[in-house]
Amino acid sequence: MGQFLRALRAPRTKPIPARPAALLNAREIQLFERMAGFDQAHSLAVYRGLREIDPDGVDLQVAGLLHDVGKGLPSLAQRIAFVLTSAVWPKSLERWATIPPRSFRGGLWALSHHAEAGARFLEAAGSRPRVAEIVREQGKSDDPDTALLARIDSRC
Repeated sequence: MGQFLRALRAPRTKPIPARPAALLNAREIQLFERMAGFDQAHSLAVYRGLREIDPDGVDLQVAGLLHDVGKGLPSLAQRIAFVLTSAVWPKSLERWATIPPRSFRGGLWALSHHAEAGARFLEAAGSRPRVAEIVREQGKSDDPDTALLARIDSRC
């Protein structure tokens, strides 16, 4: 619920601040700037949380900045429907895998697989392999970095 309320008052897309921008290559900055304003603000909050806990974990901080690049630009209605569907009817998301991603339900499936899509974008952008690995595995493995990213992500 907190993320939803923050989404309603999220700022429009802004240039990335200098400190986190210094960690990114030019193509990673482009990926960050493609995200919706809410996702940018959220990712900056995740980055700050990770930086506080692990100030030397550059790959983890970059993953925090870019962990949602695979979401694309979902509408507010899709975000709401995704949260509700995930909570009430999660198996339906997998059945929608064959629906075109530009459709409403296909977009919900794409949201549920944004980590893999984001990791592929990062690989194509020349990100360090560890950054793509953290994004791909966020919350799905015993790796301490992916677990920390998932924990901070859920709080921001």
